Amino acid sequence: MIDVVPRPLCIATANHRDRSRSFATPVINSCTPIPPEGISYTECFANSRDDQTCITLRICEGEAEFFDDNVKLGVFEVTDIPPRPRGQVTIKVTMRVDSNGILSVAAKVDQTGQEMEVTVTSNKGRMTSEQILEKQSENQMYEANTQT
Repeated sequence: MIDVVPRPLCIATANHRDRSRSFATPVINSCTPIPPEGISYTECFANSRDDQTCITLRICEGEAEFFDDNVKLGVFEVTDIPPRPRGQVTIKVTMRVDSNGILSVAAKVDQTGQEMEVTVTSNKGRMTSEQILEKQSENQMYEANTQT
């Protein structure tokens, strides 16, 4: 039997049409197998505002398009970002899941080499296996209804 990531692991990204509703952008997709040595995926993001010197990296788990509609897992600050125009600072976000299902998230600012990391150790607020199966069933029904 192989363990898998049950739901996408995401970070909040800017929604320029509605700043009150951040998107949940997947870094690790659902059903990704977790081998004995664990998994690691990296995605590149950019600063969303001119002269932004700090970014709050919010982490969630879930299928919903918007961050607030998913299960929040953690948050940390990436500081000392060089002030540049929007889109000119690259932040590499790496998510790792070990063989025990422990999630760690690292952010590296390309321009400075600065790296910060957080480990998500709590299951508080996370869904049970039964709730995950129920949500998957709801998603399948929704997809079937929207394709007709």
